[in-house]
Amino acid sequence: MIQDIEFTEQKLVNTAEDFGELLDRHLLWIRSSKPVRFGDIKKLQVSLGWFFKPANWGQLFKDTGRSFRQKTAVWMIGLFLIVSRRWARRKLKDIAECVEQQVEDSFLLTIKALALTVMLAAVWPFLLAFPAIQLTSLRQTDPFSTGVAGGLIYVTRPLIFMVLFYTICRQNGLAQAHFQWPVSARRTLKRNLGWLIPIVALTSFFLGALATVARFEYGDALAKLSLMIQALAVSITGGRCCMN
Repeated sequence: MIQDIEFTEQKLVNTAEDFGELLDRHLLWIRSSKPVRFGDIKKLQVSLGWFFKPANWGQLFKDTGRSFRQKTAVWMIGLFLIVSRRWARRKLKDIAECVEQQVEDSFLLTIKALALTVMLAAVWPFLLAFPAIQLTSLRQTDPFSTGVAGGLIYVTRPLIFMVLFYTICRQNGLAQAHFQWPVSARRTLKRNLGWLIPIVALTSFFLGALATVARFEYGDALAKLSLMIQALAVSITGGRCCMN
């Protein structure tokens, strides 16, 4: 009897796996949300009202203060890493001057410049992710604080790459001093990233926060709007960069 049950269970598992492989091969897209409707405008007002409710932000500041009191040393280390940004910018400029004036030019300088570029690019993502990680480690955190932490962590994923390219194209950066990119290409990419980064950061924050607090009833409307704005901004940036 037990052997028959195990055989039947294994057969069901195999059948489910076969259907899963079939769907992976032939199913292109599954709709995960309802189409955009006029009713979403009202839901959007509720979503934005939840995000900008003073009581929620007051609880967020309380949770942040509680985290600072519990882990003061960790917070001080994080603040020290942020302050080191000025040193990294000055060092990157010195390396660029050495290369341009042909005082010293070697592959090692490029490696150092790359390391400094990554360090500079990581400051803003770190500035967002660091307090978020500290909030998630707290016990009995308010749902709004959890959502904000999830949104900030979600932002760091696209932000680190975009800020990295922006830093590469900056004055005395890798693109100018080491890779000899054309000025027009460097300026075009930097200019477009300058307005794309805040848009992607804000929309990604909403997407991450709403995904973290999935039980929020009207979050779908704001998530759809954020995704559409983000896709439109990325498309415009891609088109402008290709045209130039």
